[in-house]
Amino acid sequence: MISKKNISMIFIAFMVIAIGVLTGTNKSTSAQDTIDVATIKADLEQKGVPVSRISAQNKQLNVVIRSKGSGAITADDVLFQRAVLNEVRKNSYRVAIQQLSLGFEDNAGNMVSNGTTNGIQDVPTFQDTMPPDTVNLQTTTSTLHAALTMLQVQSSEITVAPGELGGEQATIYIDYPNKDLSGVNQLVSHIQAKVEELNRTGGTGIHQYTLTIQDQSKQPLVVLTADLKYRDWFWWQTPALGNGTWTGDSPR
Repeated sequence: MISKKNISMIFIAFMVIAIGVLTGTNKSTSAQDTIDVATIKADLEQKGVPVSRISAQNKQLNVVIRSKGSGAITADDVLFQRAVLNEVRKNSYRVAIQQLSLGFEDNAGNMVSNGTTNGIQDVPTFQDTMPPDTVNLQTTTSTLHAALTMLQVQSSEITVAPGELGGEQATIYIDYPNKDLSGVNQLVSHIQAKVEELNRTGGTGIHQYTLTIQDQSKQPLVVLTADLKYRDWFWWQTPALGNGTWTGDSPR
């Protein structure tokens, strides 16, 4: 027979267990909702990203990068932008970070570019363009070499590594042989289309790639970074290309 005293003790014990479970749940949810600014800053700086300022509010991360450029962003800044996106899109931040405000200030501290992206974690559901999760680095490297040769493109370097966010990540350097630069943007467009085609039919799983087209002096003409899963492209191009771009839009 259980006495009233024992019933009280059982009830109290049940309350303690219940509170413990609820507290544990709250801690877990809180950890997922927290933006660890210090860790993000340290990770970005380890990747070589020159973070000038970083802060967070609600579900938005605010990052300002210090560019080496004067009055404009540089080719390196495009790669820094990709590094920030890859950091933000890690699984550990998929709940906590939903918006990204990213700005660039030049070497004099003047803001030269800034913008805010909402739904930074959203993956478009275009099934015909979703890259497969295949990871076969040696095969993909050979396939890229063969594909570029068919396009009559002279590649100086191709490397393929596991992608930060899954799939494969390719780095491609192209030597542009002509002093006449009128065909550069068309070449970028052809390579972009070829990479997507290889993902559909060539057995590759390229989620991200960086394409650098350089002149005879090894100076960059175009630096493009693409994410074929999240469907975003960022690029820098030399002023020598004028107002034309590989997308047909004016440079921004």
